Amino acid sequence: MKIQNEHELTVSFEWLAKMAEQREVALVEPSWDEESRQSIADDIEAQRLSIERDVWKYLKEKYEPVSLADPSPVPKM
Repeated sequence: MKIQNEHELTVSFEWLAKMAEQREVALVEPSWDEESRQSIADDIEAQRLSIERDVWKYLKEKYEPVSLADPSPVPKM
């Protein structure tokens, strides 16, 4: 997924939080065996990492240092 705007960035952060919660729940779900719990938790973690990469890519494309003397990020115009 390529993040296109600030709204999608916000939604991505919300998904990251929800996925962290889902992973914790999956690890302790009593109705699943240990292998199933770990497999589901691993799948959730892989999805979370993918979204996290997309977030960082968007932030890197959106903000860049003005110069080496002043490396504070400034939005591209």
